[in-house]
Amino acid sequence: RLASIGAVADGVAHEINNPAGILVARTDYLLSTIEGRPAYAEICDDLDTIRRQAQRIAKTVRDLLTFTRPTPLYREVFDLKPVVESALALVRPLVPGSRIVFEYRTSMEPCRVCGDRDRLEQIFTNLLTNAAQAIRGDGRVVVTTSVLPDGGVEAIVRDSGIGIAPEHLDRIFEPFFTTKAHGAGTGLGLSLAYAVIRY
Repeated sequence: RLASIGAVADGVAHEINNPAGILVARTDYLLSTIEGRPAYAEICDDLDTIRRQAQRIAKTVRDLLTFTRPTPLYREVFDLKPVVESALALVRPLVPGSRIVFEYRTSMEPCRVCGDRDRLEQIFTNLLTNAAQAIRGDGRVVVTTSVLPDGGVEAIVRDSGIGIAPEHLDRIFEPFFTTKAHGAGTGLGLSLAYAVIRY
């Protein structure tokens, strides 16, 4: 199944990413020409929506390619805390106007891990996005990182959302499995996270 998906993804990635990139570039240009002009406020909102959706298309293709044709991880030793903070900074603007509080709790000492910094940031971004989407109305997402007695690092993401139905627990890492509404998710986020951590 994955081999077939990989062949299809390779074949269409170029055709999809090129127009998606053009859409992002052109909307950026148009937004720059009307920035700060109140008469065009409504158009700005529409253009921003077009840009975000084009970026979403490109991200979906990248995720599909990453999963079906994984590239070698770049391993290095680094402090995990700035990675978590960067992921939080990326996710917070995605839930504008909501009453979801994002909180980060960590130890004073560096949480040093060995791994691929960019992939780990992607994992935390996916986890935080899922956590925020599971919350209805007011809520809280709490990330905790700490150094364990044996020198290892533990990272936990908790949310006050609706949780996962027991019948779905054994499928959460299954590629393309999602309980989100049609078009709201690809079902690749957790399977990608699992693949990177396991590797």
